Amino acid sequence: MCNNIRMNQLRQEIKEEAVKDQISDWIEDRNGIERNKTAIQKEKISKNEIVYVPGHPLKLNNGTRVHKISSESIDDEYKTICVRFVFEKTVKECTVTLKRFKSDSLKAIEEFLANSQSIFQLRNIDLNYI
Repeated sequence: MCNNIRMNQLRQEIKEEAVKDQISDWIEDRNGIERNKTAIQKEKISKNEIVYVPGHPLKLNNGTRVHKISSESIDDEYKTICVRFVFEKTVKECTVTLKRFKSDSLKAIEEFLANSQSIFQLRNIDLNYI
C-alpha cells in the first residue's frame, strides 16, 4: 500500500460492448470485385431467393463462388438463410445455413458476401453462432 489514498482504491472499469445485430454493422470497407457488378446485374431475384446465372456467380475475395442465396421462414421472428457456394479450384457444391431476423433482406446478405474475405465470415452474422 502506498500513502496515496486515491491509489489504494480499487476501481473496476465498466466496458460497454457494441451489439452488432444488423448485417450492416459487420460490412467491411473493401474494394469490390469487378466481376460482381455483372453478376448482380444478371441475377434472378424472386421473393425468397437470389440465383446467379451460370458463368456469372458472386465471387468473394478469396475466390469462392456463390451460386444461390435463399431463405425460409422459421417462425414470426427468425428465418433460415441458405447459401450454396463452391470453393476456389473445386467443383463440389457446398451449402451453409444461418439464422437471421425476419426483417433482414437477401440483398443485405448479398452485399455482406460481396465484401467478405471468405465464406467463413458468415458466422459473424449467424445468430446460432453467438
